[in-house]
Amino acid sequence: MKSLTYLLILSHSFFGVHALGQVASSEEYLSDLKNEMQKKWPGNRSVTLVFHGHSVPAGYFKTPVVNTFGAYPMQVLRLIKDQYPYAVVNVINTAIGGENAESGAKRFATEVLIHKPDVLFIDYALNDRGIGLEKAKMAWESMIRQALDQGIKVILLTPSPDQREDILKKESALEAHAAQIRGLSEKYSVGLIDSYALFQEKVSSGEAVSDYMSQVNHPNEKGHSLIANALYSYFNPPGKPLIQKLGTVDPDIVETSPFVFNNKLYRLESVKDYHRDNALGKPYLQVKEVESGNTLPYFGKGYILGSAFVPGDTAWVYGVDKPGSPRVTVFWSTDLKNWKSKIALSAKGWEIFNTSVCKVDNRYVMAFEVGAPEEVTGVRFTTRFAESKDLLNWTILPEPRVYSKDRYTACPTLRYYDGYYYMTYLEHRPERQFETYIVRSTDLITWESSRLNPVLQFSPEDKLIYNTTLSEELQSEIVDHVNINNSDFDLCEYKGKVHIYYSWGNQRGIEHLAYAIYEGSERDFLKGFFPE
Repeated sequence: MKSLTYLLILSHSFFGVHALGQVASSEEYLSDLKNEMQKKWPGNRSVTLVFHGHSVPAGYFKTPVVNTFGAYPMQVLRLIKDQYPYAVVNVINTAIGGENAESGAKRFATEVLIHKPDVLFIDYALNDRGIGLEKAKMAWESMIRQALDQGIKVILLTPSPDQREDILKKESALEAHAAQIRGLSEKYSVGLIDSYALFQEKVSSGEAVSDYMSQVNHPNEKGHSLIANALYSYFNPPGKPLIQKLGTVDPDIVETSPFVFNNKLYRLESVKDYHRDNALGKPYLQVKEVESGNTLPYFGKGYILGSAFVPGDTAWVYGVDKPGSPRVTVFWSTDLKNWKSKIALSAKGWEIFNTSVCKVDNRYVMAFEVGAPEEVTGVRFTTRFAESKDLLNWTILPEPRVYSKDRYTACPTLRYYDGYYYMTYLEHRPERQFETYIVRSTDLITWESSRLNPVLQFSPEDKLIYNTTLSEELQSEIVDHVNINNSDFDLCEYKGKVHIYYSWGNQRGIEHLAYAIYEGSERDFLKGFFPE
């Protein structure tokens, strides 16, 4: 699995900074602590994380407002607790707004070390421009040495942006301080979160740094999430692929399917009849070009629960004419504008919902969700399978090729790599909570569940606003909505990343589309959930 931290460090050759070789590995540095956090009472102990720095870790957004729960120390706590439900984790914030490293070093022994942290995070560079590189270095080294002498794990952070400086300028003061911090992390073999590189990457890819800022020098919740996700890479369980949640794309869109066509990333959307932009009064399918946001002409009027499959120069879309239809219809197009269609699969008396298709050697396999009859589904819902030679005509595979009749297993997404079927699906957890899980099989009969499950579970990061063109009214509504669900997971690989879309909400009609990424290939992502 690729480490987000190492990826960003190595990418710094783009900005003219030497590659670092001794920075503590995000996968190994906190191994003992990660093992500790998996212990259950009474064999566990409390874990203490201390965040030391200036106004950003202190939680200042638009001064004088302090958004404690939106700042990265609390965001990373939520991420940790989502993964380590048995751990007692204390976050102590010793940050002071306006302070630089020299002042922070003076109170280090009495206000930081006294807490005996397991992990110490230092974030001062934004304000260290006022004291210069030499004094800042002396102060940082003093704190690092004192912490290491007491056996404390240390993770350094390069600065978040100041919009008064060009973040891509090599000679800027913040770039100089970032480079110095990278050097310190190498010298002392401690952890590094290269926040500056994270924001540089966003800007160099065409995004506006202002989208991540609440004021000129303070990140907003989206900016803090960028840092928190990188911090979490040090706590990610060994081997588990790191998913970065980026936030909400569109309210009231649920089922989507990303795909690549003619070297562009697209998203198939199932637009429901109640969507704010639906003027037809009926559901329909549409394709959106992700980068431009342009929407192509709709098709499949009256159809929902669409999924896309593009093995070459033809795009194939599967959908149903109502929830619980006995039929699956296939649509196909060579230009994404003109579509043909036919019935692909029919099962009298069955209720069919979501579908997903993949290529397996010289044939194609479809996973499809079934809600009835009971003798077919067992516990509602379950996943059945079908096969085809031409993507047009499908034959249902008989039992025991099924997953799984003993419990709720909905919303399948199916892929095939190196002799294994990999399938994500929706697991109904206790207390009406819904999480995305992954299983694999060589024959669609015997299934292995990942010990690293869940793949996705609901969290506050779902409510971040990725699509900043949404109205303020919609954005404020999103923040207030109940969230117990991460469902309708689908993915595709594009330009070295896995692009993930999923739905969050209350599973009772309030559902929103969200976006996440994994740095690496789709094959590595799926196989990463089954470490040898």
